[in-house]
Amino acid sequence: MDPGNPAHAYAVFNGFSRRFIPGGGVGHVFETFNGGASWTDISGNLPDIASDALVLSHGQLALATDAGVFTAAEFGGPHTRWARLGTGLPNVVVDDLTPGPDGYVYAGTHGRGIWRFRL
Repeated sequence: MDPGNPAHAYAVFNGFSRRFIPGGGVGHVFETFNGGASWTDISGNLPDIASDALVLSHGQLALATDAGVFTAAEFGGPHTRWARLGTGLPNVVVDDLTPGPDGYVYAGTHGRGIWRFRL
């Protein structure tokens, strides 16, 4: 949820929607501005990869996936453009993202430790 607006929230779908769920759609990240009455698919150019967690920090989104972390600007709507985060994080499953009190976002990986970064 957006801390400044409880009606603005995100939902992340963990799975491979295009291949394994007939008619299941292709989205992995969804956004609502009306408390969940309607949702917009903001997956944009994301690969069809399992997504695990999403953090909103300073107008940027960070998405934990089975292929690392992707970032995008907030309020991109259905045309949201995602990019792989930086160059230091290895191509690894990221299971969790947590904003820290120090301005960093912490990424918990599968087998490669905990990483921190600023958005």
